[in-house]
Amino acid sequence: TCDARLRTDDLICECEAPGSSCDLGPAKETCSADRSKVLAGGMRLRSCADFCGDRGLGCAGGWEEHGDSCLAEAVVGCDARLPTDDLICECEAPGASCDIGPATETCSADGCRVLAGGMRFKSCADFCGERGLGCAGGWEEHGDSCLAEAVVGCDARLPTDDLICECEAPVASCDVGPAKETCSADGCRVLAGGMRFKSCADFCGERGLGCAGGWEEHG
Repeated sequence: TCDARLRTDDLICECEAPGSSCDLGPAKETCSADRSKVLAGGMRLRSCADFCGDRGLGCAGGWEEHGDSCLAEAVVGCDARLPTDDLICECEAPGASCDIGPATETCSADGCRVLAGGMRFKSCADFCGERGLGCAGGWEEHGDSCLAEAVVGCDARLPTDDLICECEAPVASCDVGPAKETCSADGCRVLAGGMRFKSCADFCGERGLGCAGGWEEHG
């Protein structure tokens, strides 16, 4: 999350331009700086599309939560209705869908996340770039569906035919400055060093940006 201060030197931080928060109303916990991602209660057999739609918004994603927190345990997407009380839901203002063209399956309401075929040794950055779009994320799919099995990011080229790819309209890169590694096409997600007892909210705030998320890095 954005506010955790840990005994580790490195964190993955995602920054964003400050903007108006989503009007999602009461939630158990807010999971992003712009308040578009929340831990929603009372979700038994209700989908994140239902939750966002009740608020006049589109759904950008849905996850099973871990330990009654903003930590995601599994991607469930916008349309899953599960026998669980809590889900992490990300909402967004309704907008024009991405012009991705034919795909095996569409995995988000805005059409920007799709199950893409013919991806053997081809990255999601390649897939989105061919369509004049930036890449927002990439996942290995489970069972030839929109269910994500593992995060692979935008640049991985794997010996698999299908990947879940999320594209986005190109935007000006974040002015994050020097970092150990850049982790997204727009430069907003980075591997930040010197983070011992310092949060991603601190890191982004020092650069005049809001914080969209924070993660412990692996390796």
